[in-house]
Amino acid sequence: MLNKLSFRNARRSVKDYLVYIITMTIISSLMFAFNGLLFSSSVRELLNEVTSIAVFIGLATFFVVIIVIWLTKYIINFMLEKRSKEFGTYLLIGMDKKQVSRMFKREHLLLGTFTFLLGLIPGYLLHLALITIFFTVFDSQYQFVVDINIYTYLLTLAVYFFAYFLALLRINRKFKKMEIRELLYLENNNEVSTKRKSLFLISLAYLFFFHLIVYTGHANVQLIWPLLAGLFASIYGLFIGLSGYLTSYIQKKGKAITHEANIFIFRQLASKIKTMRFTMGSLTILFAVTILSWMFVLLFSSYQKEVFDGNLMDIDVFYLKDHVATDFSQQLGTIEKYGEIEESYTYHVYDNDKQTKLNEHLYETVKGAYDSEGRSAYFDYDTYMLLSDYNHLRAMAGFEAVSLEDGEYLIQGKEKLVNTLTAYGSDNDLSINSERLTCRQVITDPFSQSGMNGADYILVVPNSYASSLTPYYSILAANVASDSMYEIEQALEKDSGYLEDGDIEDKLLAIKYGTSSEQLITFSTPILVRESLVTELDSVTASASFTLGYVGIVFLVVAMSILAVQQLSDASKYKYRYQILKNLGMNRRERNKVIVKQLAIYYLCPVVIATLVSAFTGVFASDSFAYYTGLSMSGVYYYLIALVLFLAIFFIYFLVTYISFVRAVEK
Repeated sequence: MLNKLSFRNARRSVKDYLVYIITMTIISSLMFAFNGLLFSSSVRELLNEVTSIAVFIGLATFFVVIIVIWLTKYIINFMLEKRSKEFGTYLLIGMDKKQVSRMFKREHLLLGTFTFLLGLIPGYLLHLALITIFFTVFDSQYQFVVDINIYTYLLTLAVYFFAYFLALLRINRKFKKMEIRELLYLENNNEVSTKRKSLFLISLAYLFFFHLIVYTGHANVQLIWPLLAGLFASIYGLFIGLSGYLTSYIQKKGKAITHEANIFIFRQLASKIKTMRFTMGSLTILFAVTILSWMFVLLFSSYQKEVFDGNLMDIDVFYLKDHVATDFSQQLGTIEKYGEIEESYTYHVYDNDKQTKLNEHLYETVKGAYDSEGRSAYFDYDTYMLLSDYNHLRAMAGFEAVSLEDGEYLIQGKEKLVNTLTAYGSDNDLSINSERLTCRQVITDPFSQSGMNGADYILVVPNSYASSLTPYYSILAANVASDSMYEIEQALEKDSGYLEDGDIEDKLLAIKYGTSSEQLITFSTPILVRESLVTELDSVTASASFTLGYVGIVFLVVAMSILAVQQLSDASKYKYRYQILKNLGMNRRERNKVIVKQLAIYYLCPVVIATLVSAFTGVFASDSFAYYTGLSMSGVYYYLIALVLFLAIFFIYFLVTYISFVRAVEK
């Protein structure tokens, strides 16, 4: 009997709460697709290990489980309120509370099972799409194979129903405490009302204070967590205060109240915000996190393609020695064990009588010249290279040779510092052994300048000045034909003795190794294998991007689901109110206009606040990211793209809700 009743009610819930069903199906699909990456043999072979993606997906799963628990618990409580009279009736006809509670839980477990199974097929297709994107990021060919094992199913099943279990945990206790009378009138209960208008102003003041602290750079690691806690509290305070303002405005009969059917819309909105202020605050936070997550996906993607790959020279192996040497026979022998050396070249980086003029200029003008621990980004002395060595490296990387006359020098630097270096070159001559050299040009071709060929820059001078310069350190550069570049890197590190004798960074202190002004990724290694390094960074950035995208999608569909379920469930309750408007003479077009206004204001409240909060934080964060990494586009560009994508999906949800709402009130 109970099983039949549970099945019937679950089937009815699929129809009544279709948006919720679709949302849980999407979440099931996303969980399955992303968990599949952890156990994919193709991904394991591509990355050699899946540590980074496992860490990121683990973090994402933690946040997704929390939000799914909140969504499921919210819908359970919402359905309990909507069906409270039905449950009260069950108790009146002789069913006990345990039976009603068990039946209600079975309904949700049936819904959960249904959405889980429904999400498997689209989840598998999404999994294939994710793997294809992964291989595209790494410029590798993907051979289609059935790449899902039993652990993917088990992990997704465990995580999915763990969220359901926690959400249903308190149902027995809730039913046990409720009397029949409470159930019969539960639908009429609302959150406790308040008219604290002052909270609105206090919250606005805190939002201004928060962004002022962030913009002025006074937010440190110890301060950021209490600041964020205050930010979340202020968002909830905005809605509590807004409820008070709306109620007061209606009571004072403001000018906008008497315009058309605005009194109807204002009363609906005031009622909704007053009874759903905690929910509206939570939705605002979810929307803001979604926009910021997608913004960082775009930032990571651009950094990976434009900056990181754009700074690395197209030479396979660099090996740096912290003392002047010309014998790299051991390293060449190691490389030959795993591949064929097509070309190798040994050269020196020089200093000029221990001068630090350009370093000092960069320390004064470049943000990031010191890292978070106060360590300098550059070598102890200005770094120099001879023109012949410079042109040889350019030839190995496929660039054309450049020329210099005696009395000239050029600066090879990173694209992000082109203006700084150009200004320095125009205002400053070099002095080598009392002879002055003028700057001919600044070149920003990729040149591996994060600790190998200088840090951020290197000064290139004609060979005629070689006798006046002091060799600083030595480098072996090699182009290698091999399918085992990762093994080459491991073997070089093992043979170098760095791993056995101590930390690589400690070994490099002898020359005060420079790491450049990059803040996101820095190299503290004397061994640079381009393919291995690119693969490692691609692994981290791709994993971070996929995870942020994953979290953003889940947060958005959960938030939009709650908004839609609330409005569509209230449509039947509002039906008679719109019938009154019809009886008062409003035609269908005018009533639909009122519906649009009602839904738009209700939907836009959390979206507008989320946009304002995320705009200040997002633009500041993206601008800082772009500055420190050297992205060519302004940070505003990335925020706006994320916002447009968010609003496009938001509009689709809004349109579906509007169409369904109109059908519900007009039928």
